[in-house]
Amino acid sequence: MRALTGFMLRAAAVAAFASALAPQAVAQDARVIEATRKERERRAGEEAQRLASWELRLLEQRKQPQQRRDLNLAWAQIREDYRQLQVVNNELARAVSGGGALDLRHVAKSASEIRKRAARLRENMVLPEPEKQAGEPKPEAGAEAERLKSSLTTLDKLILDFVNNPIFERTRTADVQMSAKARQDLDGIIELSEQIRKSSERLSKGARK
Repeated sequence: MRALTGFMLRAAAVAAFASALAPQAVAQDARVIEATRKERERRAGEEAQRLASWELRLLEQRKQPQQRRDLNLAWAQIREDYRQLQVVNNELARAVSGGGALDLRHVAKSASEIRKRAARLRENMVLPEPEKQAGEPKPEAGAEAERLKSSLTTLDKLILDFVNNPIFERTRTADVQMSAKARQDLDGIIELSEQIRKSSERLSKGARK
């Protein structure tokens, strides 16, 4: 009888302890959710700030009536492509960092979309031609699958450099050097994403044989 009474007392104590902790756990979850919401709002605000100055720049650079009418479309495409470029790239970066085998069809499809977005950005954004650069280094020797992962890492860096270029900050005036760097990054993204698409398709076909 004493053993049963003792067990019941311990069970009641555990229940009371759990009840006391429950509000703390709920409060902690609420803080995490609120922090996540604020972080998303902060990032959205930064993105909006980076893009805002481009609307005015494009308006100033397009003098003819037809160019002005085309501005709204160009501006909408710039915003869409700037965001989607990051979304697709982040998905690829997570796949590479996961360490497992790559979904080659998905890589090829993503690389194709990145190329399309970057090409349209280059067309819509008024950027100066970059200076001619020395020849790009040749791909390192090794299995094509390993080279593909290395190329995806390089592509990730190019895209991050482009989207974080200071020309997208409203508080800074247009800088010819930084604008040329943005154009250079876009050129590199277009070329490298096409190489990645072709490599992924070759590897995918080889795996099916």
